[in-house]
Amino acid sequence: MEKYNIAGLLVEMEPKFPLLSQRAHMYSVDTADKADFSIDIPLAAISAKSKNTPGMSEEACEYAWYGYEFYKRLLRFDGMMLHSSCIAVDGQAYLFSASSGTGKSTHTSLWKEHFGDRAVYVNDDKPALRFMDGKVCACGTPFSGKTSLNSNIIVPVKGICLLNRGVENSIRVADRVSAVPKLFNQSYRPQDPELMDLALGILGRVLESVPVYELFCNISDDAVLTSYQFMSR
Repeated sequence: MEKYNIAGLLVEMEPKFPLLSQRAHMYSVDTADKADFSIDIPLAAISAKSKNTPGMSEEACEYAWYGYEFYKRLLRFDGMMLHSSCIAVDGQAYLFSASSGTGKSTHTSLWKEHFGDRAVYVNDDKPALRFMDGKVCACGTPFSGKTSLNSNIIVPVKGICLLNRGVENSIRVADRVSAVPKLFNQSYRPQDPELMDLALGILGRVLESVPVYELFCNISDDAVLTSYQFMSR
């Protein structure tokens, strides 16, 4: 199987369809080192799952399933997935998390427009968070939802922001207790009790290590300035 360096982990996979193969290409590595883990889902299983999931092609099914398996294994390597749009500015990552359709990608697209080459998408949908050298880092992965907006980079996290639509732009430090269920609902939630304990433990440590904010914003350049100036202090 091919080997890929994803979030600092050596992963063996053998994509069968173009979507996963193309998205994973930039993470491909040529090494004889032993993989941290392998993901191998038989084509027959992918075909069966696709048939039982209306509107999902085999190609889309493979892409989603491999992403699910990667994030499940990530829990055993001091990491977690956070459903968010993550963008890095000047080498520091900012994550915007909310329910689908709230405007995460719209907001980070404004950051990209405002900061230009200073800004790089880490992952527009499902960045990995890992504790590395004592810091919480945001890691690009090939599993970025409907778009290919992801980069094979690892950058320290400056802040996590709960995003809400608003008429005017305002930001505040979030209450950490109320932030726990909101962020956990946007992460991988395993059924296995052992993995559930790992997931809750990692999220708790992330919240102890990284500032969390709550942003109310509209679609404007002022929304970028409001959030960036407050979070980058």
